[in-house]
Amino acid sequence: MARTVTGQILYPDGTAWSGGIVKFQLVEGFETSTTVYPKKTHEETLDASGEFSIDLAVPDSGTAWYRITLPDYNVYDVYLEAGAATNLQTLITIATTAEDANDLQTMIDSNNVIKKTTITENTTLSTLYEYYGCIGTFTTTFPASTGSGDVFIIVNVGAGNITPVTTGGDTVNGTTPNVIPPMTIAYYIDAVAGNWDSNW
Repeated sequence: MARTVTGQILYPDGTAWSGGIVKFQLVEGFETSTTVYPKKTHEETLDASGEFSIDLAVPDSGTAWYRITLPDYNVYDVYLEAGAATNLQTLITIATTAEDANDLQTMIDSNNVIKKTTITENTTLSTLYEYYGCIGTFTTTFPASTGSGDVFIIVNVGAGNITPVTTGGDTVNGTTPNVIPPMTIAYYIDAVAGNWDSNW
């Protein structure tokens, strides 16, 4: 069965994000009594008013796990169950932090949410974002560690390897950082000057 998801995406100044693409990725396939729904990505192009409407497959009971990528590459995971048509903003519960419930960009800029982005090439990490979804094979360069308490979450959601690179003489767990293989989550904390604490 399917559930309709609608939405409108605006720039921070309130103008429509015309022609942008919103991606809906079914992260884990599921099976109903009649149909198998494998992992799949759907793309929706925003119309002139920044609006979209898409029918997404959902199970008869339980939820379907979708990863939503907005035109600016910010990524959200939502769990969609059967029901009447719903607005994307009602799925992303933190949308209430936005000045305008239809303005996801305002929500993204809020200090009350984890700021997410997706990257596909060599990138110097910035505290503008805390969550980096990585697709491809490339390097991620950390800023100098100062003991600021900043946290970076690097998630390798692709098939390549992500190579963390420190600045100056900085270390990770007191040594050279490990390469992050596919389908791995690594977090890094700027706990003390000169070293990043990590689970990886």
